[in-house]
Amino acid sequence: MEENKKTSFTNILKYLAVFASITIIGFLILTYQNKQNNPEIKGVTEQKQEETVKANPYSVIYQGEDTKNALELLKSKENVVTKQSSFGEYVNEINGIKGGTDNKYWIFYVNGKMSEVGADDYVTKSLDTIEWKFE
Repeated sequence: MEENKKTSFTNILKYLAVFASITIIGFLILTYQNKQNNPEIKGVTEQKQEETVKANPYSVIYQGEDTKNALELLKSKENVVTKQSSFGEYVNEINGIKGGTDNKYWIFYVNGKMSEVGADDYVTKSLDTIEWKFE
């Protein structure tokens, strides 16, 4: 009789362990799927990444796009004021920060190197990283 109680108790524990395991696995699967499919969570992540990139107002970074010049891409992404000179169009202001302040100006770099041509003449490639620095 006592062995039957032990066997019954052991069986109940086994069933509870299996049930708990299935419940935990199901919960983990549902949680993972909700994170993948929830646009609010994705949006927050993307917004945080964008805020991180824009945290420094004296630097603007973006990827090049095949056949578009650096200046037109900058204008499509930021609030930009340009001026004409005998050398062509140049960037005077980005997002309210004006060139000439403290003898600093907006200079653009391609893949970490200062460009040797104007932004309106530089046709970007999709693998280019364009950075504007206020220096």
